[in-house]
Amino acid sequence: MLRISTIDGGVIDVDSSLMTIDDGVIAWWRSESEEAVARWRLDEVVGVQVLVEDPIQRARREHPNAYRRWTIEEEAAVVEAFARGEAVKEIAAATGRRVGGIRSRLIALGVIEPAPGDRVSVPSSAVPPSAPAPAVPSSAVQTSGGEAGVEADRAVV
Repeated sequence: MLRISTIDGGVIDVDSSLMTIDDGVIAWWRSESEEAVARWRLDEVVGVQVLVEDPIQRARREHPNAYRRWTIEEEAAVVEAFARGEAVKEIAAATGRRVGGIRSRLIALGVIEPAPGDRVSVPSSAVPPSAPAPAVPSSAVQTSGGEAGVEADRAVV
């Protein structure tokens, strides 16, 4: 998304991924369109600003609880679902969180160990004094394709 400021004080937001300048005219395009979505003479445009969406808000459109604080009840429900053999992807969908968020919480709670390639850092405050379940070694976690350990699905019982 771009914000275009014009010499007359106008401000217009344009959904565009490409800008071209040709013969003194600036045109904004979408990659999937063959027609320009906006055009102005170069001497009419004062500035162009790239609007960057907050990554947390973007994540919450699909995962409403992404990056929110965990409650003790939510943690317990995730641990119980994982112990029942539910896929991490299913747990994520049911809780409105991202797969990485579920894996990170399971690691923080000591339920699973980080797999090679996991980028997690667990603050000591995230680990309760008594872990709810023993750790499941990474070798006991099946993955659903892709890079090993990136998306754990089920604990092997």
